Amino acid sequence: MGAAGMAGGAPPEVCRIQGGNTKTIWGVGFDAQKTQVLALNTVFDESRALAALAAKVYPGRDLLPQKPPAGARPLKVLGVEPRGLVMAVEFVGHHDASGFYDATLGPEVCWVVTPQGTSKPVLVRSAQPWWIYPERASPGQRIRIFGRNISARLVALKSSQTGKLLTLSDFGPGRHRLYECWARLPEDLHPGQYELYVHNGAGGEAGWGGPLPLTVQPPTPPPKLWLNVRDFGAKGNGWDDDTEPLRKALVQAGQSDGAVVHLPPGRYVISA
Repeated sequence: MGAAGMAGGAPPEVCRIQGGNTKTIWGVGFDAQKTQVLALNTVFDESRALAALAAKVYPGRDLLPQKPPAGARPLKVLGVEPRGLVMAVEFVGHHDASGFYDATLGPEVCWVVTPQGTSKPVLVRSAQPWWIYPERASPGQRIRIFGRNISARLVALKSSQTGKLLTLSDFGPGRHRLYECWARLPEDLHPGQYELYVHNGAGGEAGWGGPLPLTVQPPTPPPKLWLNVRDFGAKGNGWDDDTEPLRKALVQAGQSDGAVVHLPPGRYVISA
């Protein structure tokens, strides 16, 4: 149904929110004259957030109040696009010590209200992890998590097989805390399939970002065999042909159960 059809009697629907201190809310069903935006800051309780995530199926946004509670406050609406598709809302200014906008501050949940009803609650600045590097890791390995509004306060893994929840205690910000963080997997983590979640403190029990799939594989044992190409006759002097010595070293490495072929410093000539 088009925007004009929805505006007649259906509550507004929000598709996405973008921007810094002044945010653009995209959606349908907005009233050009009587649109109000209410915002709320949630209370972050680590134990309750973990309990919500530990549920068999994480309910996410269903944990938010479906209607604005008494503590919700109105935000200044700068304008509504006549067709009711886009509106601009001025959030309270929040800046860091350098004067730049800080996306980790400000309202956490908002609702759009018109005479036709109230939109579903929308999380404004909860963590949005997009991808992990690497996606296959071993116990004790450090992984990197990229996305938006990361600023991690909690990083958790949930076993895809058992549903068991594990919080990662060794983590920290990346080069830019809003877009990246790192976490180290426990040394005793069992191999298997996991779901990774990130919480930045915004959105309360509903503020978990994820899941992202993570495969934990057994650590690769170090190679037992070390092959120096000089032992196979390679010169590395820049004019003798080292093709055959290198080939012999590679063949022996391929026939072993893991090996390192070492080339000492030099210039190795290889013929076609």
